Amino acid sequence: MKNYAEFAGIFPALLTPYTADDKINEKALEALIEYLVSAGVTGFYVGGSTGEAFLLSESEREGLYKTVADIVHGRAKLIAHVGDVSFKKAQGYAVAAEKAGFDAVSAVTPFYYKFSETEIESYYKGIVDSVSLPMFIYYIPLYTGAAPGNDMLCRLLSDERFAGIKFTASDFYKLTTLKRLFPDKVILNGFDEMFLSGLAAGATGGIGSTYNLCPKLFIKIRGLFLENRIPEAQILQRDAAQIVDTLLELEVMPATKAAVSLKLGMDFGPCRAPFRKLGADDINKIKTRIMPIVEKYQEV
Repeated sequence: MKNYAEFAGIFPALLTPYTADDKINEKALEALIEYLVSAGVTGFYVGGSTGEAFLLSESEREGLYKTVADIVHGRAKLIAHVGDVSFKKAQGYAVAAEKAGFDAVSAVTPFYYKFSETEIESYYKGIVDSVSLPMFIYYIPLYTGAAPGNDMLCRLLSDERFAGIKFTASDFYKLTTLKRLFPDKVILNGFDEMFLSGLAAGATGGIGSTYNLCPKLFIKIRGLFLENRIPEAQILQRDAAQIVDTLLELEVMPATKAAVSLKLGMDFGPCRAPFRKLGADDINKIKTRIMPIVEKYQEV
């Protein structure tokens, strides 16, 4: 069985910034990547929910893989989210990611239609058949409406081409069970507000939106957990949850992008429609509630 331990750690779910004319802003993207690399992240999850994958054109998604790979240039691990309701598109994104030089692919379960587990399993196997990269299953039933059972997940994880799971759910019993059955697989927690809980259940790291904003906070939580300094980790997790509270109030995607714009002093643009644009009151809440916590964890 292959060892995927190099994927254990902290992976920001990379934002996709835009210019004033709604093109991908490569200058802002590079600034964000450099900030996160210097903070010591393990790698990047590119083209996922936080990256507005389903609001990008096919050429934009594929171009994003190449741009990120060129900027990172081997300094961190790269996981490309290639999921789509279209199996053929998902395959094409996986091929593009491999060509760009990514280390792994990941895919959300196909959504909208109520696909059977047989169809979902075939979808995942078909994607990995098209490339030589390992796969991380993206388990996020809250948004896809699909919650594959343990039998199907175990069949996939028994295949050495499957490195693990991006586990975005609060069913930590399920997470614990999968980690017990597959101790060598990498499980990356997906809900930032429950990061420490995910680690306690068996996650080996995380993929998160707010990692774009305060990567050292989550690096420190994981470090404290590994040192068994749980009370200290709990204090930091409460601060992370406080950030998420405000993001949820304002709407996570636009608010995260606005907060990163403030942090880096660059305009990352709004999220694409139908996401709303934030108003002055929203920005003020970010400045007064979120940014003091972010600044607190710049040097930890």
